[in-house]
Amino acid sequence: MRFNAIGLGLCLALSALPALAVDSLTVSLGALDHPRGEGSVNDGRISAGWVINQYENDSGLYQTRMEVGVGYSNTQADKVWSVTVAPVAHYRFKTSRPDSGPFVEASLGGAYLSKTRFADDHDLTSHGHFASRLGVGYAFGASEVSLNAMHFSNAGIKKPNPGVNVIALRFTRLL
Repeated sequence: MRFNAIGLGLCLALSALPALAVDSLTVSLGALDHPRGEGSVNDGRISAGWVINQYENDSGLYQTRMEVGVGYSNTQADKVWSVTVAPVAHYRFKTSRPDSGPFVEASLGGAYLSKTRFADDHDLTSHGHFASRLGVGYAFGASEVSLNAMHFSNAGIKKPNPGVNVIALRFTRLL
């Protein structure tokens, strides 16, 4: 019953996104690294983003963004849905083209996972987690491509705390 309520809430939230002046949409495909998932591409995510603040100087553009997303992982034990909410620090280095260049980004936010077991010997013990992400990429005008490492962990609030790692390729379209 709880999963149906989460799904309904996500559908309602995603249907309201056009009214919230979304600044970016992201699609991410990747693989569970710890523990390994089922299949070579076993993690997918979509998210919406908003620019909260930005500052440009002689060396580049710094943005603070907020991202809200939903993910699906095909684990060794089950199918796991997740919802994440995270602020993102995004820095694009200045190049000869004002709308393009390499960037780095980092985020730390919250996540809710529908299941705690990712493998027979890999139980996260809680549904609530911290979601951290580091990425490097390149902006091509209104598009960004990046390679990211994500980590879900309950920060030791419940034991055991094995965490989950995901390596993903992200495509972001700035609106």
